[in-house]
Amino acid sequence: MKGVQIREATRDDREAIGRLIELGARDARRRIGPHPPPIGMEDLGARGCMALVAVFEDRVIGSVAYRTRSGRLHLFNLVVDAKHRNNGIARRLILKLENVATRSGAKQVTLQTVAELGVGPLFERLGYRVQSAKREFLYTSERERALTTLYMVKRLGKSPSDSTGKWW
Repeated sequence: MKGVQIREATRDDREAIGRLIELGARDARRRIGPHPPPIGMEDLGARGCMALVAVFEDRVIGSVAYRTRSGRLHLFNLVVDAKHRNNGIARRLILKLENVATRSGAKQVTLQTVAELGVGPLFERLGYRVQSAKREFLYTSERERALTTLYMVKRLGKSPSDSTGKWW
């Protein structure tokens, strides 16, 4: 999508990011039912997280939070405004995040997601591999429905074909 800028988030972006995270969570609840809530803005700040934003026509339309620690960058709350999905914005946010990780000296990027959201294939196309998948009854309902938590990892500096085997 032309005209989209990816940049580091500023304090002024906090409200827009919070709104995107809530809208994304609401959309996910409609699609897959109850699931773990996203990490709130206050918690992200307390954890020392940073964020990238995608901006189009002076409006934040996507964001991803991250924290770098012990040679890895972990991403949280990747979200794109529903009106702008399927235009490569999530991909651009992730690729920019990988550049940030490389510059910070991180050797890998990690994430956790719910398989039923259907975003695993996006990450796999970008070279991420499932390190673990755990079926959990995160929320019980009358149907005793479980969700699958995926922990995914990408080694930096490796091509996707070199990404097999252990990650540690």
